Amino acid sequence: MLIADARSLFEPQPTGVTEVARQFLEIIKELRPETIFLEPRAGRSNSLTNLALTTRATTIESLVSAPKNEAHTVFLPNIHFVNTRSNTKVVQLVHDISFLDSPWWYSPRVRAWHVAARAKQNLLRADILCAVSDFTAQRLQEELQIPAHKIFITPPFTPAPIEQKMPQLPFSPNTTYFLALGTREWRKNSAGILRAFEIFKKSASYCGEELLFVGRSGYGAPKNAQSITYCTPEEKWWLLKNARALLYPSFYEGFGLPPLEAGAVGTPSLIADVTAPKETMGAAALLVNPYDAREIALGIETLATNDKLHAELSARAFARAAEFSAAKTRASLQKVLEAVG
Repeated sequence: MLIADARSLFEPQPTGVTEVARQFLEIIKELRPETIFLEPRAGRSNSLTNLALTTRATTIESLVSAPKNEAHTVFLPNIHFVNTRSNTKVVQLVHDISFLDSPWWYSPRVRAWHVAARAKQNLLRADILCAVSDFTAQRLQEELQIPAHKIFITPPFTPAPIEQKMPQLPFSPNTTYFLALGTREWRKNSAGILRAFEIFKKSASYCGEELLFVGRSGYGAPKNAQSITYCTPEEKWWLLKNARALLYPSFYEGFGLPPLEAGAVGTPSLIADVTAPKETMGAAALLVNPYDAREIALGIETLATNDKLHAELSARAFARAAEFSAAKTRASLQKVLEAVG
């Protein structure tokens, strides 16, 4: 019996990780219709469930009333509070291990959460790890000495654009703007993006372009950033479609879905030349050093003024986004499910 943990889909403020988790759970439902999904219980606090799991007072199997006399496999689409029976196989989807590589990018509260959830131990306990990129797979081997045969590369797919709706903008709809999409936080280099844009504004090439952050405020978020805290999926696609470019020079990413989403509507991206996004996008984006605000500023200026390069990157990004298809993700996940039986 396959049990899939769907608790993360009910988070009040979904993130990119939530979107990827949703993709994999929907594919599992297609491939294994008999799968039992663990969802938050009505009338029961999530905190109480987490406490029961971390203290080993209950198991994932017990929460879904799975028979004790059957063999089970639990699919975990992200890091969470988990406890399973000793004979249960565990498949863990790994988006990244930034909480191990660079814990200082997280608030003390989030770091404590990773400790309480036994995040590292659960990665070591898993029978199969699904890494969303080669970069993440390599870090699992290097940092945790996970054997290569236990790791399956299972990239997510580019979501299909949906009907668009213009959100309430903090500037005129006719204004050219650069978009920074995702939680405003230290790890995503939000402060660096803001500094770089201020440098760009002092250049002779600046013609009134705006910088717009879209996403909730996180650890280390710049306080003076022009932002929209939340937008609907329809509004997100409008913002991606109409932006001059997506700015995504994160210090650390395990995959990098937003540049593919931007590419799906023909919008080029500026990305960091470190970690996974350069693997995800290849030559289909403008790469910069995320630790150099002046280099980021020069990249912004290039995308603002070089129409030929802008058009080339737009075409490359569109083609690159098409390469990450749902069919490929489904085939990768099918191999994982066959491996666990």
